[in-house]
Amino acid sequence: MLVKVDWPSVAADVPRGHLLKVRPDAAARIWADLDDARFAAQYGIPYCRGLFQIHSAVAAVDPDNPENSSVDGPEFVAHDSPHGKLMPLGELYGGTLYVHAGDGGVWVEDPESEIEYELIHADLSSFSYMLYLLEAERPLPESNPLTRDWIAAEERIRAKITEWDEIPCAEAEGFWDRFFESYLMY
Repeated sequence: MLVKVDWPSVAADVPRGHLLKVRPDAAARIWADLDDARFAAQYGIPYCRGLFQIHSAVAAVDPDNPENSSVDGPEFVAHDSPHGKLMPLGELYGGTLYVHAGDGGVWVEDPESEIEYELIHADLSSFSYMLYLLEAERPLPESNPLTRDWIAAEERIRAKITEWDEIPCAEAEGFWDRFFESYLMY
């Protein structure tokens, strides 16, 4: 795992049921690294106001999960790609999210992109931390945030995530750059 933060504290900061966990048997099929598989089953991935939805074929059942937190996805088998075998995990901002079966990299198949598959994180802990930061750094609505507040939040998120993983912010026209163009609206 790349991101070495206090995950129990992060988990305590996320609303109950908003960490979408992967069933242990599915996690073992997705991640070759036991720590990554354990992380997916123990902590999971923040729902992040629906930005991420887990595929029902891999989701651990939790009655506290938000109503639309899981969706049907492609068949739960490895998909051949030019980058190797990719395992489907969920939906992210209109695209399908995959995990590389060998190295645990997180990929997105984004219909808005010219690239068929785009590497967006080096591992699951980085992806989960990014979604956590999107919520934790989000300006509070009651503060009537201005554009500069959203820009400051984006800068803090970029700084914090690149401490651990440079991939999310490496491409000027990458997935997260496209997302940040509409961050204040999501």
